[in-house]
Amino acid sequence: MAVLARSLELLRRRGRIHPDLDRAGYLLLRTLDETGPLSIHSLAERVGLDGSTVTRQVATLLRDGLAERRVDPGDRRSCQVTPSDRGRRLMGEVQRRRTERFEELLTGWTEAECADLGRILAKLNRSISTTVLPAAAEATLTPTGPGSTIGDTGGQQSNHTVRRVDTVRP
Repeated sequence: MAVLARSLELLRRRGRIHPDLDRAGYLLLRTLDETGPLSIHSLAERVGLDGSTVTRQVATLLRDGLAERRVDPGDRRSCQVTPSDRGRRLMGEVQRRRTERFEELLTGWTEAECADLGRILAKLNRSISTTVLPAAAEATLTPTGPGSTIGDTGGQQSNHTVRRVDTVRP
């Protein structure tokens, strides 16, 4: 486990894939893209962060034109946040680059090994969602439904079974 923790930390430190979008912004845009518009409170619950932290991160996304604030149609006194077109494009670019990076890491792996990794990561995601981030709801961390094959290829096909490694959110 210690070797895995060190390897993940090394990937995290070297993981800046795009100069205009940091990890926090990517996580929020990704979540909003998957769920649709959310209030700051709902977004904070979904990602398992404090509301004040998410408020600051969303302010940066709004300032940079990566997200938009809209009046909540169900309660006109409150607002919801959603990715802007620019935010979706940038998120797609980051997803593409992340997919390429993981495909490079998995070069030489067999389909069976990739499938095994996918099953193990899905189990880890479920454990994280039930023990570390109970408010984040399993649906956020455990792939289900169309296009959720433990992988996100940004709409492109891949020769690997494991694609959504970037959904592991410790």
